[in-house]
Amino acid sequence: MRVADGERAGQFLFSISTVIRAKEFYEKVRSLPYRRDVPIKNYIKKRPNLNRMFAPNTIKRFPEWLKRGAYEQAVWKWLSLVILIVLIVLVTMIVHRLTRRGISGRTVSDHLRRLSTPLALLLMSLVFDLANVQLSLTGWVSVGIAWISVAIRYFALTWFIWTGPMVVAESIISSPRIHDQSLNAHLLRLVARAFGIVAAIAIILYISNQLGAPLYGLVAGLGVGGLALALAAQPTIENFIGSLNLFADKPVRVGDFCRYGEDPTMDWQRIGYIESIGIR
Repeated sequence: MRVADGERAGQFLFSISTVIRAKEFYEKVRSLPYRRDVPIKNYIKKRPNLNRMFAPNTIKRFPEWLKRGAYEQAVWKWLSLVILIVLIVLVTMIVHRLTRRGISGRTVSDHLRRLSTPLALLLMSLVFDLANVQLSLTGWVSVGIAWISVAIRYFALTWFIWTGPMVVAESIISSPRIHDQSLNAHLLRLVARAFGIVAAIAIILYISNQLGAPLYGLVAGLGVGGLALALAAQPTIENFIGSLNLFADKPVRVGDFCRYGEDPTMDWQRIGYIESIGIR
């Protein structure tokens, strides 16, 4: 029971009823051994070096300074962890640089290449989990590596969901029936980007809720922020609604020859071919 007051207030002590039944408890366990046999001799000393990656005989051949314990882990485990993190960062940077080279951002292959980095991060989070198990990390180190792995996984998932809809949109736009710069193409890209934004926000809200942040408060804050953004972006919203009207009525199409606006002088005729129709 938790002591309410006195010198030991806040501590948990045996209650009076437990003390009265102490003999009863003793009779139930008197035939049991005091402690179980430990299959590994000098377990406390060997614990920092226990792992699933290297055999005990291999560990014995390590220099003594590598087998010393530091913050509940052997030195060689710390070195392995540092090398692993450096390799993960280097591989991710190389993948990101190679896949970003020569990207124009308007083709299916470009967007598919952009998915390489989040996929690489997902694989790297699995490598962290595997290292945590194989190295048999313990204590706060194991918990920290697990948290880093989860953070990388959710970040990569958010990135993947942010980019994935654009791949689908560009795949549809690449068909011959839809012009690359037509209003239909721009609307498809807008819908894909909006879906990616909503999905990414949903993941962020989920992670925040898992960490203890109040979900309803976050949603209310996003609502207020969205209202302020809508008031500040009235001209953009008006243009967007006008684009929707063009999409619904389709008075003009890409490739049409038409006249627009009013001519300030007779020498300048506002006529020409429509090359693209955007959302503004």
